[in-house]
Amino acid sequence: MLGISLLLGQRCRTILTAFFGAILVLELSGCSPFNSMPRTSEVVSTLAEADRQFSIELTPDGGIPDDRQAIRWINRAIALMPHSPIPYVGGEDFFGNESPGIIAILTTRGRYPLLITYLKKAVSDPALANNYDILIALGDSELRMGDTVGAQTTYAAAITSINSSLDKSGTTFNPNENVFLERAGAEYYGGQRARAIKDFQTIISEKSDDSAAAANNLAYMFSLDKSNLPEALTLAKMAVAAARASGDDDDIGEYEDTLAWVEHQMGDDQDALFYEQEAASLTPLQADVQYHLGAICQAEALNTEARIAYTRAIKLNPFFPEARASLLTLPAQQASNST
Repeated sequence: MLGISLLLGQRCRTILTAFFGAILVLELSGCSPFNSMPRTSEVVSTLAEADRQFSIELTPDGGIPDDRQAIRWINRAIALMPHSPIPYVGGEDFFGNESPGIIAILTTRGRYPLLITYLKKAVSDPALANNYDILIALGDSELRMGDTVGAQTTYAAAITSINSSLDKSGTTFNPNENVFLERAGAEYYGGQRARAIKDFQTIISEKSDDSAAAANNLAYMFSLDKSNLPEALTLAKMAVAAARASGDDDDIGEYEDTLAWVEHQMGDDQDALFYEQEAASLTPLQADVQYHLGAICQAEALNTEARIAYTRAIKLNPFFPEARASLLTLPAQQASNST
């Protein structure tokens, strides 16, 4: 046993000597894989601090976060790695600690004009110009701000970038590759509806890792144009069941929101209210969820609850015209009698 231990020790020392010798050569040549690790870790921790500024625990005003400090941390993250997608899409450090990027942080807050400014500057950088994650987020933001023409142009660029990257890698359609899910979304919102539906249905039928997300996304898209609502209901229930089986609260909240919205479009507001209330409790900082909750409460004549939800949606996302318009349709509040 002692001999084996000594042999293994010698072998480990030989491997380590060779390993660190190779690293020394890479360091001297300026090609070390560790050169970017400290910087990446710093960016991830900086983004985590930006995200922390949005947490409910930091804010005393009913859980609505203040984003001024977050923006300062966002700017610092970009300055640390100005030509990298990590500040925008998020990443993880050497120890596996993850953080969302600028896209997720500002989308949560509804700061679409600011996000558009950041993303347009990003895609003007040749190093990031063809990053389809950034392009898709830019298209989403432009669409939310009513720039349909700009959004379609951006989505088209994203689809071109995705297809180009797939051609270069020789990748055939693989429903487990998240890029195909992203492409289907870009196709749908970019005006290629029939192609998007076909791609979503393929991902769903293959029972891939992204099947639940594809089912949820397609169900929500059907709910937006109020087409194929019975199929949308089936897809939304499938997604919710899969999310509950996985135990992911974020997915459960997102998918229950879709299910509730489909049921609302079908006129079943009692069931819709149950799922939307659950979604709101699981994803309290999502303005869309609060808006949907308000609409469903209003349909059930729960006007006080609707007012609270619409108001919260607007606080979370000041650029939410549908929530503002819906708030104005509620009956005027009755002044309380004082004695």
